[in-house]
This record gives sequence, C-alpha cells and structure tokens, in this order.
Amino acid sequence: MLALVAGVTAPVRAQVTCWTETGLVKVMRQDMPTEVRDIRLWAMRGEVEWAQVVFRATTATQVRLETSDLRGPDGARLPAGCLSWHPAVYVRTAVSSGNGFPAPDDWPEVLPQGSTADLPAGQNQAVYLQVRVPPDTPPGLYRGKAGFTVMGEQPVTVPVTLTVWPLTLPGIPTMRSSYYIWWDGLEKRYGLRDSPRRQEVFDRFFWFLVDRRLCPMTLPCDIRDAAPYMRDPRVNGIRLPYVGTDDELRETIRFVRKRGWLGRCFYYMYDEPPKRLWHEVHAAADRLMSFDPLVARLGTIQPEPELQGKISIWCPNVESVYLYPERIAETRARGEEVWWYTCAVPLSPYPTYLLDDDAIAPRVLFWMQARYGLTGTLYINTLHWGGEGQDPWREAIASPELRANNDGLLVYTVGEGADVAPVTGVRLEMIRDGIEDFELLQLLRQAASEAARRVGLAEPGAVAERVVTDLASRAVPDARHCTRDPHRLLALRREAARLALSLQRDPERLHDLLGRRPRVLRELDEMVADDKFLVALPGTPSVDGKVEEPEWERALQANAPGRRTLVTRLRNLTGRIWPSQQTMVLSLYDQEYLYFAFICGEEDIAGLRFAAEEENLETVDRVGVALLVGGHPKWFILSADGAQFEGDLHNPQPLRQAAWRGRTHFDPDGYTAELALPRHFLADPVRPAVNLFRYAAPGEETLHFVGRYASRRSPDQLGRLLLEPPRQ
Repeated sequence: MLALVAGVTAPVRAQVTCWTETGLVKVMRQDMPTEVRDIRLWAMRGEVEWAQVVFRATTATQVRLETSDLRGPDGARLPAGCLSWHPAVYVRTAVSSGNGFPAPDDWPEVLPQGSTADLPAGQNQAVYLQVRVPPDTPPGLYRGKAGFTVMGEQPVTVPVTLTVWPLTLPGIPTMRSSYYIWWDGLEKRYGLRDSPRRQEVFDRFFWFLVDRRLCPMTLPCDIRDAAPYMRDPRVNGIRLPYVGTDDELRETIRFVRKRGWLGRCFYYMYDEPPKRLWHEVHAAADRLMSFDPLVARLGTIQPEPELQGKISIWCPNVESVYLYPERIAETRARGEEVWWYTCAVPLSPYPTYLLDDDAIAPRVLFWMQARYGLTGTLYINTLHWGGEGQDPWREAIASPELRANNDGLLVYTVGEGADVAPVTGVRLEMIRDGIEDFELLQLLRQAASEAARRVGLAEPGAVAERVVTDLASRAVPDARHCTRDPHRLLALRREAARLALSLQRDPERLHDLLGRRPRVLRELDEMVADDKFLVALPGTPSVDGKVEEPEWERALQANAPGRRTLVTRLRNLTGRIWPSQQTMVLSLYDQEYLYFAFICGEEDIAGLRFAAEEENLETVDRVGVALLVGGHPKWFILSADGAQFEGDLHNPQPLRQAAWRGRTHFDPDGYTAELALPRHFLADPVRPAVNLFRYAAPGEETLHFVGRYASRRSPDQLGRLLLEPPRQ
C-alpha cells in the first residue's frame, strides 16, 4: 500500500482537491481538475515509469509522502524502495519560445525526490510518482494503493496497478547518444578547480546521465585515464578531444584504437557547416582518414552528395529529417550511420526539448527515431544554467536572440561545493522514457525478424523494419507531425509489447500482421478518395470577405457542412485546449485563381477571452493561412484593416506588390476571410495541403484550426483539395 500522511499543524483547515494524471501531461498551476482515476502503469523489467497525483488546496498546507510494497503474482512484490515521490518545482518563463504557449507562465519541471510536498493556496501542485522495475521482477499484475491525508481531511486512497511484461529492457542501449556535460561550467560554478573531490563530483554527473541511458559527450578526464568509464559498454558516444598538432591527434587516435574504444568514439566535424565551408570539411576529413581510415567523423548536417565519404555519422536536425527522408533512407542503405539532434529550432509543430512544450514532445521524438531507422542522437548541452545570478529552479534560461526556454538545460543541481548533486526534471525523464520506448520497438524488431526467419520469409531484416515503421508511423506520420495525445502514445506502446510477445509465441502471426493494410501510411489517401474532404467548384466570387455569391452557396452544399468543417481549438495560457465553434473551409476556382473562404462562427468572442484567461483578447485582428507551395509552407496573412502580410508566422512582413488578394469581414457572430491565390503559386494545384491559423492581438494567443479527419494523419493538414465540375 502507498500512503501519504499529513504532517502539518495548520491553524486553518485546508480544503483539498486531488486528481491523477499520466506522466505525459504537464499540469499547470491553474488547470481545471479532472477526476481521480486508478493509477495504471505498464512496464518492461528494468524500466522506469511515471504517474502523477495533483493537489489543489484552498489554504497553504503540506503533505508527507510515503511508499510501501506493491504485491504481485505468487507472492512476488515490488519493494517500497523502487517507488519514490517527486514534488514538481514550477519554473517561470518570461518569454515565449514560439511553441504556441504564451508567457509568462509556470511550468512543472524540476523533480527533486522528497518525503513532503508543499501545497500553495489556490494553485495546483503536481507530485510525480516514479516506479523502477528491477530487471529480475517476475512478470504479472502488481496491485497497491496510493493514499494521502491532509490536516482535517479524510484519508483518500487511489488503486495502483502495475503490469510487468515478460520483456526485459536491454541493459546496454541499442542506440548511441552523445549529450554534452559542461565540465568547465560545473567546475567554475561550484569552485571545484582545486577541490580534492572534483573528480568525485564529475563522476556523480557522468553516471547520472548514463543511468538514464544517455552517454555524456566528453569524458571527465584525460583520454588516457578513461578506462574506468570506457569499460562500461553503455558509454558509446564519446567525442575525441580536440588537440593541437597532427602528431598529437594521430597519437590520440592510435591510443584509442589500441584500447579497443575507436568504435564508440567519433571526431566532431564542423557544427552545422554552411556550403561555403564544405571544402574545409573535406580537408579535415582527409586529414583524419590519413591517421586512421576507420575513425568516425560526425557532422551535424543532413546527408549531402558533395560530402559523401567525408562524413560517416550524419546527424541532421529534426527539420532536416522531415525535409530529406529519401536522402536519409539512401544513406542508411549504404550502411552509413544517421543520428538526429534538436536545439532551439525547429519549433512547433515539431516536438522540442524546450520547457514550454508538451510533456510528450521529448518522448515522441524517439518514436520518430525508430520510424526513420536512426541509430543515435546528440544534444549540445545539459548544464546551461544561464548567466551570473540566474536561478534555474525559478526562472527559465532563454537567450535574448533565440528566446528558447531551457535550451541546453536538462540537469539541475542541489547542494554547494563538492556536495553538489544532479537533480532530474520532467523533460529529462521524458527523454529516458522515449529511449525506453525505442528499446521496446527494437525488441519488436527482433521478434519480427526472428519470426520472419522461422516462417521462411526472405530478407527478415526488411520485414522487421516494415513492422516497426508501420507501428511507429501511427505516432509519427512524419518528423513534423507527431502525436501530442498521451493516451494514443501509451496505447501504441502497449501494442508494441503485445505484438512482440505474440510473435515470440506464434511466428505465424507475422503473416496476418503483414497482410494488414498499414492504417497510417494510406489513411490520408483513403480519407480523401472516399470523403473528398475539400471540393473546389468552378466560380469567380468577389473577394470582399462576405461570402455572399451563389457560387459559395453551391460550394457549401457540395462540401456537406456537417462533415467537412474544422473544429477550432484554443490553447490558452495554461496549455489546455478549449473548444469553440466550428469553422467551414470552402474553395472555388477559375482559370487564374484559387479562391478560399473561411467561415469562422464565434457567437461570443468575449467568452473566448474569458476561457483563455487573457484580458487583451478583445478581437481577432489577423487571419493566417498556409499552403504548401513547392513542398514548403507559404503564409498568407490578412489583418482586419485589409493589410496583407507574408513570411514568418510570428514576424510577418507587409506585402508591397501583391500577387494575391484577400479580405476579412467581422461581425458580432464571428468573421469570414476570403483569399484569391494565383494557381501558379502551387506546385501541384489540385493537391495543396491547407493550414489555417488565427491570431489574436495584442497578446501572443494563437487559435489553431485542426482538420477533423486529417488529425489522424497530421494535426495541421486538411488533406487534398479536389477540383471538380459542378454536381448535376
């Protein structure tokens, strides 16, 4: 049984509301309570999983947290020491990173372990429950209760169930990683330069990352003293040190090869080298290969034909994974390694590691890694604490140029001097969970490959890759459009375990699995072919924003309003989604133009302001539409006064020589917007993907219109536009 026992002597009785959540949701200070559900967890042996209990007290108070055993099959138990409580520390963002969340706001982030939790008055406080499943845990269902008591309140208990699968997380990661630890910054911040315990502190942080299945990028010692670290096979992504002369570098590479470490090291080439420096990449690669042709050469760049043979570990940004999937597939087919990285960019809709993003974002990136067959990941820093006097426990770290909250900061600290210790956070634990998901998909890959071999299928490796890609594609249709639904991701995770176990027991199941039509890969085509999501009819309306012509009426009828509307979703200051009215999208065409009409019905804009908790949201003053032009989104933005803009979504530039026209019309019930776009704007005029955003001024609220059907495939796409003659 799990018990939370009150430990306060408050003079005023505190009325407390509590509810439960998965670990994949960031519960903000003012989010509305949901309900107390059973805490349900599923895990492999050797895995770590998370859940949350959220409290809101009318008066500031405190609870003390305790854990006890979970009981399993045949007398098995999960010891109390495998469960721990982590009251979330909320970190303030002063600026918005640009992920669609306004600032300022408080984000649950730092997760110190503690036996008590302070509950502020009138605000939510999330407390995370970590469950570590030892590798030797017998599989089966484990049961217990989470209980908590606050002064003057009746005790509350919540059932806890943990399903331990008969699958074991590999002790040695099957993927490579290289996450930088800023040793000089750690030394300077805590005065360790002359401390006899300096190496002890460095080791503490080094193994802290390794315990989370991440390899630190650099060693906390000279390469010649690296044996205590390199003898651990989890250390698989070490950057070779930069040294001054050719002789020194040649000798370093010779030493690493002699010790058998060369395959787990790499030389970091130019960071994001622009084309004008590619000749230097060539020269540096030739120099390295003259010392040893097998030394790995990593470049943070997408595969480029001009650099082939010079870079052996390609490490593109997530955006490049989206833009160049064919190149990546060809590079992998040649047997070269492809990793990935993220940093201050790209921003939403790409998942990020930034503080002001959904909790699921760091985790789903590793489904992206499995979906594209990438073998490693890199991150530029984990200890970027900001400038002098900044407290990362209180305020987010954001550079004035990039405004990327906590870019390069995943590890927090507690203690002073040589007693300093690392503290984890929500984003780091979501990264660990994502890596564990990746390993689960690798177990599925192994099971599918073995099943293919046993039933006599040719190329079992290709068969296994198809099985994993089909499943991962249901979470990640492409690198830009990953699911943000925690329950969907957890369901896919359970399906991965079920498939792996069923293929282990019955390899013949593979025939059924391969015969099933991939739902995600073909879903968009089926949806458009069967439902014709957006039908464009011939017609030339007046572009006045009023949508009064008979052509629009015919388009309305042709598009079956009940099925072809969009549902507006407002992401408010707390990150919650608030529903509003539906929005219809219609299209006409003539020989020169495509005409779009967006009919946005809002009965009570003031009500939206209240829902958003943003007093400045008095009117919608800009409407933005994006079309895929030549495979890239092109923005067309209209203001209420008729001005036209193009360019970056968050910094649009006035349009001076307009090749397109547009008007908006506002009334008490909402507004409409009309666009007339030259057909030659579109690389494929009969199949543009349409994204619609609404701006609200003068704050940073953004209203997102999300395709009702297309959200299965991509949360920002309407599907294909079909140009059809009028119906008889």
